[in-house]
Amino acid sequence: MLFRSGQGSVKSRFIGNYKLVKFESFDANGKPGPGQYDEGRIMYDAAGQMAAQLMRSARPKTNPTNESERSAAYQTYFAYYGGYTIDESKGMVVHHLQGSSSPASTGTDFVRYYKFSDDGKFLTLSVKNAKGQVTGVLTWERF
Repeated sequence: MLFRSGQGSVKSRFIGNYKLVKFESFDANGKPGPGQYDEGRIMYDAAGQMAAQLMRSARPKTNPTNESERSAAYQTYFAYYGGYTIDESKGMVVHHLQGSSSPASTGTDFVRYYKFSDDGKFLTLSVKNAKGQVTGVLTWERF
């Protein structure tokens, strides 16, 4: 389902499944670089639930058999799920983490600033630090 700019509610524009097409990180000087992950999926449903998964494609293809390998596997995959709310006036979606592969993230909120392409095929989510500086941008393609 693709939307033209101005069609449907913002929530209805979010609903769907997306694949990660680009992840950029920005340092304190605003210099861009590749993000930590290069593959991923994110989904939003009509009931207000969402789930996200991110991973590095270069991760080992075998199951870990020792602590070092388990640590490497943990560091190359991140997933979480929970509810979400949208603040249209701020152009913001908040992911309310009910579960996460990172125990410290469970029970927290991830604030993302959103933008849709005019045709609704792409969703861009930006992460900002406490000073309002963009530190990461994830571009997702609807499929």
